[in-house]
This record gives sequence, C-alpha cells and structure tokens, in this order.
Amino acid sequence: MLDQEFLESIADCYSPAMGTENVGPLLYALARMTRPQRVLEIGSGYTSLFLLKALKDNASAIEQERSAPTSDADFRLASFYKSDFKSVLHSIDNNIHPDSTASRVAAAADRLDVSGPLQMHEADFQGYAEKIPAGDQPFDLIWFDCGNLAYFQSFAHEYFQRVDQNGGLVLIHSLATNMHGQLFMHALKLKQATANFNDFEIVTLVEPHKMRQNSLTMIRMTSQAHLTLHSVEP
Repeated sequence: MLDQEFLESIADCYSPAMGTENVGPLLYALARMTRPQRVLEIGSGYTSLFLLKALKDNASAIEQERSAPTSDADFRLASFYKSDFKSVLHSIDNNIHPDSTASRVAAAADRLDVSGPLQMHEADFQGYAEKIPAGDQPFDLIWFDCGNLAYFQSFAHEYFQRVDQNGGLVLIHSLATNMHGQLFMHALKLKQATANFNDFEIVTLVEPHKMRQNSLTMIRMTSQAHLTLHSVEP
C-alpha cells in the first residue's frame, strides 16, 4: 500500500506550505474505500499521487476479486463487478501558486507507473467544468484544495451540480479554522438546515495540532440517494 518506498518516491512533490502530509494518505484511504471512477482534483501536487495510487490499487483489487472464487461467506456485491471499471483523474491547476508542486506531478506519476488515469489541465478551474468530457461526469469524487471565499462560492456554484447526487463525495481542504472557510461552511449548513436538508451530508475532520491547512471537510451528495438493503441482520 503506502510503504516507505512510495512515500520517499513522491517526496519531491511535497510542499510543507500546503499541509497535506496527513490529507494525502486519508484521500488514498477514502478512494480505496469508495472506489470512485470519475475523479476531479482542483489543485494538483502531492495529493495527486495518492489519488492515482488509489485508482491503480482499486483496479488491481477489482481484477483479483472478479476472478476469485466465491463462497456462502462472501460479502461482495455481485452486481458491482458486472460493469466495466475504468477510472480517470482530471487534475486542474493554473500553476501560479509559488509553493505549488503541480508541475512535478506528471513526471512522478510516470516514475511510479500510476499515470494511466491522469489528465492534467493547466487552467483556472472557474468556468472550466464544461471543458471536461461529459463522459467523465458526473464525478464520483472531487478534491478541492484552492481557497478563499470567492473561490469556494464559485466552486460550489459550478461543480456541486456535477457530482453524482447518489453519494458522490466533495472533499475540501482547510475550511475549519479560517474566516473564509467558516463563512462558506455557515452558508452550507444554513442550506442544509432549511431548503436543502436532504441534499447533502457534512462532516469535518480537524488536525488539532496545526494552526493552518488543518482540516478536511467531507460533503456527501444525497439529493438522489436511494437506499438498497443488501442484507438483513438477525
């Protein structure tokens, strides 16, 4: 999984100013658990490699699971394996942040042999959603690491509607302890408490030992969510 060799091989893509040393492995775990196929990242760099590694590991796991014999004790959902599984990561960055390592991502991905799903876009994310192929939407997972209040609002307006409304995830960096993030979060919670109660779920994880770049907010889209009972416990 994420062994020391992997971590050392992506060290040149790490920027202390970005504060993603813990978020990267968490993104990997979330992508491994939810197995997204259509992924969007806004703000390329260190985390890109964790997402790409997860997508490659997902593909390998699915191939092995498809060929593995089943038994009465097998909890796998058979219908999941009937469709083709082909993942893509669209990564958008305008490469103007002075601490960004976005320009190193493609070479690192090639070096690690995880570049297959990667589509790099050197662009401003605002107004760019329509330029991403319609076949790669709606997104199963979006990771957004680009921040001030205007950016948050623009992102929500343009991209929330492009997330799978049946459980798609939006992950946003560092909203919890700065004024811009708090204002955006307050607006989201107000919507959730009123007209949009059934449209999304929110949880925020905070790194309490850090002053900045210290949280991950997870938004799960549920406006079209449908509950399927796969088992009934005694």
